[in-house]
Amino acid sequence: MSKTYAMTGWRIGYCAADRQIIKQMTKVHDQSTSNPCTPAQWAAVEALNGSQGSVEVMRGEYEKRRDYIFDRIAGIKKMECVLPEGAFYVFPKISNYFNNEIRNSFDFADSLLSVAAVAVVPGGAFGDENYIRISYATTFEKIKEGMDRLEDFCSKISK
Repeated sequence: MSKTYAMTGWRIGYCAADRQIIKQMTKVHDQSTSNPCTPAQWAAVEALNGSQGSVEVMRGEYEKRRDYIFDRIAGIKKMECVLPEGAFYVFPKISNYFNNEIRNSFDFADSLLSVAAVAVVPGGAFGDENYIRISYATTFEKIKEGMDRLEDFCSKISK
């Protein structure tokens, strides 16, 4: 639901898979989450039953945002990234910027926030300290401004 219907943060979705996979998923799901709130359930029903025209519009918008960020990252010295195929975030490698003050992804994210007012999620929160997560579930204008600030920040710390 979050990607298809731009319902990020609503914590509602569905899965179609082999019965045995669903059985194993249910074991984890039952112990880690609770039921989605009533408004989220009604919104999901409306999304699934309503016109599907907006799905393609949002898919195109996410693709435009993703491609813009990916192209900007490719132009930032010392930064690498693999083009994501099914998410609304990119996961660029930032370990080339590690130094005495920036030792891991948490330090990088903290410094980026305090110096450039750009919020990213440290890759360490997802198991890899060498990366950060940049979401593109926001406006194109905010993405452009954030990427300008990120590029400026990286150029300053790589000197």
